[in-house]
Amino acid sequence: MEATAACENDDPRAVFYVDGHRKPVYADSLVPRGLVGRTGKVLRCRALVVLHGDEGHPLLVTTYRDDQHLTTGLPAILVHYEQTSGRM
Repeated sequence: MEATAACENDDPRAVFYVDGHRKPVYADSLVPRGLVGRTGKVLRCRALVVLHGDEGHPLLVTTYRDDQHLTTGLPAILVHYEQTSGRM
């Protein structure tokens, strides 16, 4: 009963989902290597941090040359989103 009441409450807080990916890069230039989860191989890649909205649609994607962990990418992408959209 309490869970249903909580779901029906119109709460105006924003809901976001942050995800990290590594996208393979096929180029002759020097690009750092990393483990690409989709293939399970160590390839030249770029690190992506993706901010999704409450419906799962990507709102902002940032690309990094080196290995980017979500603990360092999360604050940066939130500040960037606040500056560009004026929301949060």
